[in-house]
Amino acid sequence: MSITTVSYPTIAPTKHQRGAATLVISVVLLLVLSLIAAYTSRSSFLNLNVIGAQARLKEAQSNAEAALDCALAQYTANGLLETGSTARTPDQILQQECRERDLAGLPIQVYYLKTSPEPDGYTQNTLFSQCPASVSASNLKTEGASPGHLYAVGRSSDGSAVYCVGIMVSSQRAIGDGAANMATITAAMALPSKLTGNLTVVNNNPGGVTIWTGTDIGTMTGSFTTKIAIDGTANQTSSGKDGNKFFVGPDVVYNDPQVRNQAIDGSGQLRSFSDFYQNMLGTNLSAVIAGADVRLSPGQTLPSASDAYAGKIIYVNAGTGDFDPNMNLGTPSKPVLLVVEGNLVLNGNSTIHGVIVARNLKRLNGTVNIMGNLLAQNMEDLNGNLTVTAPSPIDPTDKGNPRNFWLHMPVAATWRDWTAP
Repeated sequence: MSITTVSYPTIAPTKHQRGAATLVISVVLLLVLSLIAAYTSRSSFLNLNVIGAQARLKEAQSNAEAALDCALAQYTANGLLETGSTARTPDQILQQECRERDLAGLPIQVYYLKTSPEPDGYTQNTLFSQCPASVSASNLKTEGASPGHLYAVGRSSDGSAVYCVGIMVSSQRAIGDGAANMATITAAMALPSKLTGNLTVVNNNPGGVTIWTGTDIGTMTGSFTTKIAIDGTANQTSSGKDGNKFFVGPDVVYNDPQVRNQAIDGSGQLRSFSDFYQNMLGTNLSAVIAGADVRLSPGQTLPSASDAYAGKIIYVNAGTGDFDPNMNLGTPSKPVLLVVEGNLVLNGNSTIHGVIVARNLKRLNGTVNIMGNLLAQNMEDLNGNLTVTAPSPIDPTDKGNPRNFWLHMPVAATWRDWTAP
């Protein structure tokens, strides 16, 4: 019996089968790549949106801060105060000087929050509601003992982003609320004082104190004369001194322990000048320094253009040296407040309109006329001729009076930024 062997041919994969596998793989890869591309595109789109939003917010922030800087500059310059028949309101000043002039064309709003309602029908609460994260406007009160508030809103050019900034501001009187009838000359001498020249003090105010001093004026050499109004007649001699002979009227208070205690400590040494200023005028000296229009360091002098200082507050830290203004200062309508921490020297012939407060009136030569007030913590050598004429009393709350020196400044540590969604 024979066995027949049957051979079966090997079946190789067809080209169609290989093509199908490749197609599947290609579709899968294409799908993966599509997903990656879609994700990348979406991420890029989101990134562009984020970058665009950040750019618009930054633009709004820049506009808001520029508006607030402008508002603050206007406030520190004049307290947003104008007088006269054409006087603008604080908000009109801000809108015209900032929104319409300095920052013309920028999408901003600037406000001075003090009363309600505000311009455009806003109340304080509706203004603050533009930026939900802000503090309540109910905490803001009228300016004076309590601060006011400068508020600026900035927007992006397309209006989609809003940024709000604000700062509290306050005003205080540089010569204190209780200084309306300050003595024309106030001195507490801890060192030997010499009056070797001629001193004339005129104070025609009813009940006005002409000289208030913490030393015995009888021990001073030289001569002085005070003139007051008597029975309605001005410039009548009230007090005088010639050599060792002197007589005093009701306008002179001397050897007063109150003045000594305010200017000299228990050991007979001068208190700090800041303490003296605070004690005599009721105002913090650091606030005066911060709000001064002109600040000079030891060795610095005023340039020759005296008219540039009319109506200004001038603070001088003379150090251990001397400061001599050596020029006329101020005008009747624009007096000065001259504060000298150190030695004040008055030489030559000059007229000063305003208030002078000095730690030490060290020396006086020539002929000097002070149309205002002179207060010194100590006096040394007064030679020459000095005439001090006290002005009439003023209302310490009258911000329009040029003899009221108001310090307009931001309240420290009150910057606030509010971002609206």
